[in-house]
Amino acid sequence: MLKVLEAYKINSLLPIVMGVSLLAISAQMEIPLYPVPLTLQTMALLFIGCHYCLKDAFLIVASYLILAIMGAPITAGFVGGFGIMLKYSFGYLLGFLPSVMFLSYFGCNQTNFAKIFMLGIFSHVIIYFCGVTYLVILFGLEKALVVGLLPFIIGDVAKTFLISVFMKLSCGKQIERS
Repeated sequence: MLKVLEAYKINSLLPIVMGVSLLAISAQMEIPLYPVPLTLQTMALLFIGCHYCLKDAFLIVASYLILAIMGAPITAGFVGGFGIMLKYSFGYLLGFLPSVMFLSYFGCNQTNFAKIFMLGIFSHVIIYFCGVTYLVILFGLEKALVVGLLPFIIGDVAKTFLISVFMKLSCGKQIERS
């Protein structure tokens, strides 16, 4: 009986660990822009939101944020610890949680390309809102928009397009825990 319970725990945690790993790996694929680097994290986040149920998507992003704040070097540039709360990108990281919850709630198992694309764009808007709001406090509105929004729009639209195509081709298969 104990072995069955241990196997269940491992099987139920595996999708969460895989999602956190995906976010951590995608954070290291970066173009170092100032003050916020361009990474593939939002693409990974869209994948997680479209493929995981709401509870698991929440657990993945919350675990990622908690591990990063606790010191695991999993954010862009292999950085972790309380210091990430002082980084310019912290507002965007905070935006990951409401963004993935929105996307998982409305976009999970979705196969309609246009719906997935629009949900992905709105998910980016949620991230931009949190990130740019954080930058406005530091730089003011004009500079926050110039350095924290404009450089990312084209890339994020492209990433959203790619995830939408992937979801369409994969028929919106949701990753379930056993």
